[in-house]
Amino acid sequence: MSDVDLTMPEMNMRSFILSQYQVSALYLTLSPRLRLYPWTMLYSITRDGCSLKNLYKRLENYDQALLFLILDTRKTAFGAVLSSPNLKLQGKVYTGTPET
Repeated sequence: MSDVDLTMPEMNMRSFILSQYQVSALYLTLSPRLRLYPWTMLYSITRDGCSLKNLYKRLENYDQALLFLILDTRKTAFGAVLSSPNLKLQGKVYTGTPET
């Protein structure tokens, strides 16, 4: 098996949801602007508990795009890229950017 050159984002810790190959593949699909930002884990159920209130509290002052990853009980990973206002209700609607 040959070595694969992975293009990786700057990360504060490795992903427990995605393999290095998956992180690299996902990173390469992001817009050039989003590739400029380091990946910082802001919330983890194992670290922060299973509470939507805790999630919102962690994200209330964060104003960058978010990569929201979930690993379900069948070990299937899925997620979304969210612009920061998406998790914050603006009036009666959630808002976003074209990158969402």
